[in-house]
Amino acid sequence: MALQDGMLLLLQNDATYSGLVDALSTVPVGAVKQKGQAYPIVVYHQGTILDELDTNGSTGFRTARVQFDAYSAKNYTEAKAIAKAIRDVFKNLNNTTLPDTDSTFVSAFWITMESDMTVVPQGALTVEYRVMVEVTANYLES
Repeated sequence: MALQDGMLLLLQNDATYSGLVDALSTVPVGAVKQKGQAYPIVVYHQGTILDELDTNGSTGFRTARVQFDAYSAKNYTEAKAIAKAIRDVFKNLNNTTLPDTDSTFVSAFWITMESDMTVVPQGALTVEYRVMVEVTANYLES
């Protein structure tokens, strides 16, 4: 998926994000805990994709939701810092061409949701602290 690839490259090229999360530890859903991954881990997947229509039919633009789940085995503060780094990469970013192989053009990104796991189960010996950030992109399909 070109959009996901471009968004992933934007994250990995960001000094704050890459200082918090190793490149091998940013993975698509289903690829968690493979060789080379260490906490913190960010799991991403693309959700709903909708075609943008006008009175003449498809405009060529699409809207897609991409979810990033930041997991820390250390503490909640680390998971929150990663979520903030993700938000900072995409907030106020518009009219940009992504660095993916298709050079996907994105007219706008929105941070559409953030959700925390703020309660640690009583008596739990190990916990993965999780903060989810959902980013919506309006992009021109290549």
